[in-house]
Amino acid sequence: MFNAYDLVKKELSELLKTICASAGAEHICVSVRGCEAASALPLSKGLCAEECKRAICSALSANAPGADMVERVTAQNGRLCFELTNGFYDAALCRINATPMPQLPQSFDSQVEYALCRMIMAARKPHSSCPLDDGVRRLVWRSFSIVSCADDPKRLHARLREVSAAALALGVGLSIRERDTLMRNSAAACAAVARLIAFGIENEGGIIYGDKMAGTFMLFADI
Repeated sequence: MFNAYDLVKKELSELLKTICASAGAEHICVSVRGCEAASALPLSKGLCAEECKRAICSALSANAPGADMVERVTAQNGRLCFELTNGFYDAALCRINATPMPQLPQSFDSQVEYALCRMIMAARKPHSSCPLDDGVRRLVWRSFSIVSCADDPKRLHARLREVSAAALALGVGLSIRERDTLMRNSAAACAAVARLIAFGIENEGGIIYGDKMAGTFMLFADI
């Protein structure tokens, strides 16, 4: 399965070499609040974050490696924070959705499996670009973490719970018309999230969730 986090770390670490030749993927954090990725490299090297930001912005203007991935870079509390482009999300969704759907569970009676069912049903609509919606973007970004921790059952279990909760919360608080529009525009995103959740279930090693939902769903997926 495509690992979007690894790609982000690789591309952003190339950008960081604008300010520090020894920068590597280990200097990129993808588990931060308020942005997709951040780096504490200025703090660890005793550099001015604002000057580092200006240097990276100049590199972005010159189409340096990773430039097509970064929408905006800011300096916050000595760290560099990166917001990613629509193009990055669309490309990531295309790569994930080009992957065959992993084997589906036999029943859909836990929170994680119920979220998988919801994502598959939403994905039946025609696919389009990833919408400019914060909730959808956060869900997609969180779902990328499933691949990154596929070899760690405990972390994977926690990520599946987190992603499934976000999937079930998608559209909550909106009117019926607004929610229907959001879900219709999010078909490609939901298809990718479904594949990632199914991939996680297939790789988690049989951990029991213990949070049973009422009913079992008969599902025939072709997304």
